[in-house]
Amino acid sequence: MKAVQNATKKKDAKSSSRTIAAQEIAPEVRISEEGAAEGGRCELADEEEEEGEGEEVEAGFSREGEGSTELEEVVEDRMASPQNFPKKLNRNWIKGAIGRRTHAGANLSLIELVAQDCSSSRQRIGRPRALSVVEVDHLIQIVQRDFYTRRFPIVDLKREAGFSHVCDTTISRALHAPGFKPYVEEFKFILKPENKLQRLAFCEERKGWQAEIEWANYGYTDEMSIEIGGNFGICLVWRRKDEPWEDNCVGAKKKQGPKMMCWGMITYGHKGRFHVWDKETTEERETAEKGIGELNRLAAEKEKRLNEEWKRSEEWKMLREKQLETARLQRELARAAGIAAKTTALHRRKKFKIDKITRGERKAVDSWHYEHIRRPLLWPKCKALLALNSSFVLMEDNASLHTSHFTTAERQKEGISKLIWPPNSPDFNPIERIWTLMKRRILRRRGSEKITTATVMKTALIAEWERITIDEINHEINLLSKILELCIAQKGGNKYHA
Repeated sequence: MKAVQNATKKKDAKSSSRTIAAQEIAPEVRISEEGAAEGGRCELADEEEEEGEGEEVEAGFSREGEGSTELEEVVEDRMASPQNFPKKLNRNWIKGAIGRRTHAGANLSLIELVAQDCSSSRQRIGRPRALSVVEVDHLIQIVQRDFYTRRFPIVDLKREAGFSHVCDTTISRALHAPGFKPYVEEFKFILKPENKLQRLAFCEERKGWQAEIEWANYGYTDEMSIEIGGNFGICLVWRRKDEPWEDNCVGAKKKQGPKMMCWGMITYGHKGRFHVWDKETTEERETAEKGIGELNRLAAEKEKRLNEEWKRSEEWKMLREKQLETARLQRELARAAGIAAKTTALHRRKKFKIDKITRGERKAVDSWHYEHIRRPLLWPKCKALLALNSSFVLMEDNASLHTSHFTTAERQKEGISKLIWPPNSPDFNPIERIWTLMKRRILRRRGSEKITTATVMKTALIAEWERITIDEINHEINLLSKILELCIAQKGGNKYHA
C-alpha cells in the first residue's frame, strides 16, 4: 500500500513540476547578449525543423497549464536571435531541462534554465574535437590555395597541413561540414580576354543558324588522342557545390600511358571517313624524313626567291628611304640628349618567311602524316560535297598541323575553303562530342574485355565509329545553336554545359 502511495506521489510531483514549468514564465527574465556570447556558438534547425519542433513544444505542454501560449511567444522571440540558443529547442531538450530542475530541486522557470544554459561557460561534455575551428580554417585555406591542392588526396592534405595525428575520416568530415566534397573535374580551356572577344564575334555572326541549312554547309574534322587502358580524363577535385567553374577547379588529367591517334570527318546527315594511325615503322620514318627534307629545301629556295624579288621592287626602295630618314632623325635626337640611339631597319628584314616542316614526336601526328591521310580520305569527299553544295567550307582547328605552310598550300591546291576558327573553342566542333561518346562506350567495354594493346584499341575504335549513327551526328550539330546562345550570354566564355 505504501509503495502505491509513493508511486502516486512521485507521479503527482512530476506532473506538478511540468505544470509549474509551463506556467512560471517570468516576463522580466531575459537572456543577456553577453551571456549568449560567452556560451559559445548556437545552432538552429532549418525552417522545416523549426516548424516541426514548434508543434512538438505545443503538443508537449498545451495540456499542462495555460502558460503554453506564453511559452510559444517566448520561443518565437528567441528564435529571432539564434545566438541566444546553444542547441535546438525541441521537446526533448525542454523535457531534459525540466528534469534537471526537478533533480536539482531548484525553483527555476523554464526561461531561467535557457538563460543558464546560454550563459554557462562550462566545457563541452565528451571527448574534445580532434581539429579546432582554427585548424579547420587552415585546412580549407590549403584546399583553396591553387590548382594542385584542389586535387590533393586526403593523405597529401594531411601532410601539407601537418595533421598527421588525425585519421582520414576526420579530415573528410572537416571538409564536408563547410561544403567541400570531391566532385568530378570539369574540363574547359582557360580563355584570354582576346579569345573571348573572338569567340563572341564568331557566335554573334552565326546566331540563329539552323542545323539543316547553314550548319550543313560545314564539314567538321578533328583528331582524337586516346589512352590505352586509361580512364580518359576522370579526376576528382575538392570544391563546394557552387564552385564548378572556378579557375582552379577546371582542368583535365594528362594522359600518362601509351596513346593512339585517330581522325574523322562528319557533316550534317553524313558520316565521313575514319582513320587510326599505326605505330610508325622504320621504313616509314626514313621515307618521311627524306620527304620532309626535300620539302624544306624547296621552301627555303622559294622564300629566298620571293625576298629577292621584293628587294627589287619599288615598295622596298620606298621603305628603305623612309627607314633611313627615320634613323637619321633618331640619331640626331639621341646625340642632343646624350644617349645612345636605337634604330630599326625593316628594309633589311625578310618580308616572306615560309615555316619549315618539323617532325612530330613518335606519339603525335605532324603535318607530313596528316597530309598523307587527307589526300586519299578527305580531299575526294570534300570535292564531292563541294560539287553538291557550292557553299561547302572545311572546319579545322588551329593546331599546328592544320595551319602549317605545307598543309595550307596543299589545301589551296585542291580549291577547298577553310573556316576561320576562334582559338581554344572545341565546344563549337560537334565531332568533339562524338569523340566523347566513343570514349564512354569504349570505357564500358571494361566489363567484358580489357583493352591493353594498340591492336585491340584500334579494333575497338573502328567498331565504335561504325556504331555512330546519323541521328547522333545530327543531334550534336543541332546543339550548336544552343551552345552559341550560352557563349553569347557569357560574353564569349565557355563555363557552361550544353
